[in-house]
Amino acid sequence: FRERLGLGPGPMVLYLGKLTPRKRLDVLVDAFARLHRPAWLVIAGNDMGAAPAVRARIGRLRLDGVARMPGLLAGRERLEALADATVVVYPSQDEVFGLVPFEALVDACHKRSRPIVMTTIAMGAGMLPMALGMNADPAFRSPMAIAVIGGLITSTLLSLLVVPAVF
Repeated sequence: FRERLGLGPGPMVLYLGKLTPRKRLDVLVDAFARLHRPAWLVIAGNDMGAAPAVRARIGRLRLDGVARMPGLLAGRERLEALADATVVVYPSQDEVFGLVPFEALVDACHKRSRPIVMTTIAMGAGMLPMALGMNADPAFRSPMAIAVIGGLITSTLLSLLVVPAVF
């Protein structure tokens, strides 16, 4: 991959994704221009309207010799680019892609835990007397209340832990 693009030795910073304004590739180019060591910048992906502005910024910052924009990479070429990269970057203005699963769990639990836990506590507290047999027909209603409380606990754990980890 390096040979095809005419890249010499040294670290390679790779962006691989859509070239849209929302990805803030201008910030990536500005940050790369501030590096105090020789490196290569490769911005590859499908142009969704941002490529001309990125090329212009590369020219203004005089990075023409060290920056490449090969366009859309697919298949083996994409894998070779990833294998040759020293650093793979995913800049974005307002997306949260690239979170590791633990960070996704913490973020989702922080944002969603209060309403989920409050609902679970309220429903569980309402079912607790029935589960303990403090009603008219405990033989019939107690097992149902225990099943509902178990379902609440299970759905709470799924909502806070499993679903954020999957997504």
